[in-house]
This record gives sequence, structure tokens and C-alpha cells, in this order.
Amino acid sequence: MTRRLRWGLALLLLVACIAQAKRAIDLLRAQRLLWAVEARTLALIRSRTLSREHVDAHLEALRDAAALDRAEVAVRVAIGSQLFLRGDFDGAVRQYEDSLALEPRPEIYLNMAKARQAQGKISDARRLYATALRVDPTLADEVPEEMREGVSETLRRQDDANRAQQDR
Repeated sequence: MTRRLRWGLALLLLVACIAQAKRAIDLLRAQRLLWAVEARTLALIRSRTLSREHVDAHLEALRDAAALDRAEVAVRVAIGSQLFLRGDFDGAVRQYEDSLALEPRPEIYLNMAKARQAQGKISDARRLYATALRVDPTLADEVPEEMREGVSETLRRQDDANRAQQDR
């Protein structure tokens, strides 16, 4: 009986190791797809040759990456960015919202603000820019010039509201 138990445990450990190895390979493949899409997108933007066909191909690769690694926020953010480049601002916002649900990051707020601004939803954009700057003030240079004054006002109002709550 003890010998069977040892062999069973050894077999179970072998299966677990194989499963972990496959998972690691999938995660690595997802990261490689993400890096390749990001590098290619930047190169195409710099050369001013980014087309809808490129974006569609990038989206397909990123969706493959998302299937391989469902928890990687950067893949979802990259999908949102590709949708933004395609002009699908509603789709981009949905991706950014999904990303925020997984892990709030200041650059996601910034990207969502840009999408909201492109949609003409200026007050939402200002609020999102302000949130991004509250979390990471070093992103100030990323806020478009025409939005900076409104964002500063939004930040000031938020600070006033926070102080009022603290005084209670």
C-alpha cells in the first residue's frame, strides 16, 4: 500500500509540474505577443504608416495573448489602446474599465481620459485626468495643454472636498 501511495504521489507531482510548465509557456507567449505588438505599433506610428489593417492584426494578436494570460492587465490596456487608434473610443473605454477592475493604474486613467476627450465628454475627461495626476503627478506632461486648466480646477475642488470631510 505504501509503495502505491508513493507512486501515486510521484505521478501527481509529475502531472502538476507538467501543468505548471505549460502555464509558464503560455504566460511567456502572451508577454512576447504583447511586446511584439507594442514595438510594431510604435515603429508604425513613428514611420506614419500605421493602418487599420495593422491595428486589426494587432488586436487579433492581443486577443490571443489575453486568452493565454487572463490576468495580465497590460494586455487589456494594449487592446484598449489599439481600439483607440482604430477610432473605437467606446470599445477603448470598455477595455480601460475592465483593466481598472483588475488593477487600478494611473496610466489607465490617463488613457481613459484621452478616450473620453476624443468622445467629447470633457467633464469626464477632466475628472479622469485629475485622478491620474492624483495617483501619479509625474504624468502631468501627458495631459493635453487645452485640458490642464480644467484639470487643475478639478483637482482643487477634490482637495477642497477632501479637506471638508477631514474637518468633520
